Amino acid sequence: CDIRESNVKAVNRDGEYQYYTYLKCGNFESDVDHEGPVITLNGDKDITVGRGEEFSDPGIKSVVDNEDGKMDTSSVTVSGEVDTSTVGTYEITYTVRDSLDNTTTVTRTVSVEERLSTVVSENTENGYYVGHDVSNYIMFSNMLFRIVKANDDGSVVIVSNDALANVDYTNDGRFADSSLDKWLNDYFYNLLEPRYQKLIKSSTWCDDVISSDNTATTECTRETAKRRVGILSLQDYNLSYDGITSYLDKTNLSWYSNLASDDTAWAITNVAAYPGSLVASDETNLLNVVPAVTLKADTTVLDGDGTYTDPYMVLEATKGRRSSNLNEREIGEYVTYSGYTFR
Repeated sequence: CDIRESNVKAVNRDGEYQYYTYLKCGNFESDVDHEGPVITLNGDKDITVGRGEEFSDPGIKSVVDNEDGKMDTSSVTVSGEVDTSTVGTYEITYTVRDSLDNTTTVTRTVSVEERLSTVVSENTENGYYVGHDVSNYIMFSNMLFRIVKANDDGSVVIVSNDALANVDYTNDGRFADSSLDKWLNDYFYNLLEPRYQKLIKSSTWCDDVISSDNTATTECTRETAKRRVGILSLQDYNLSYDGITSYLDKTNLSWYSNLASDDTAWAITNVAAYPGSLVASDETNLLNVVPAVTLKADTTVLDGDGTYTDPYMVLEATKGRRSSNLNEREIGEYVTYSGYTFR
């Protein structure tokens, strides 16, 4: 070992300033190395997976110490487990020591969330909710919707529980650029709260021409270009119909996306037994509009059991503060005024 003089002054016992000395043995400076190794992980430190999905720890990319240099990743002790069958937050810790026993610990957080698509697949046989008495209610942008189906890619189609307007379906043989398309995507979409808009996946919607002798079809032969908002098709209705009724039934005539002959379009009402309730209506008629959107595959369920009184929640609800301005609240929220409930 050599005695070295530092370039840093210190006060000695006599109160005098002088450069202090230290020992240097090989490449080790006894008063310098108090730092643990640097652990670099593969992948992100925060990972989200869906309940029931497989999870494999991405592991460690490298371990480097300022004195020991590159270390073998096998020297890292890994602890912690992830149970993807149970929703919750889990931690995986990685710990390593260098030759001087300086220790470094890095933590990876794994969040197991309830994917909406998983909920749908566990509560349906073929991806569609069928019949009338089903627990498929979901709150979306302060409006009550119904879950229709889960797609193969994990995205989920939902439709408003209520008819939200009366609009004509003037078209040029297609849903795209029809008056109904413009109302849904140029007007209605902009009423949705931005944080909910981020959950929407643009998707295609069935708009094939269906003859009066083929209304029971469940196969779509033509689709629109991608749209942020659409309406359901006769195929969707048929796949939700249990032979008696469907949760999609509405008293007044509601548009469906499929066209009949001569630019007329199909509409359904539950005032008569289906398919007698099916009508090819003139495109200029003002019928009910029931908007539908497709939610992204990573949409998660935060709360609720899907019932009318406890619908699924996919985003945290926000509460107004006392004396906060009403025009700062979200469209669709309820407010009591003069003994009445408004929105």
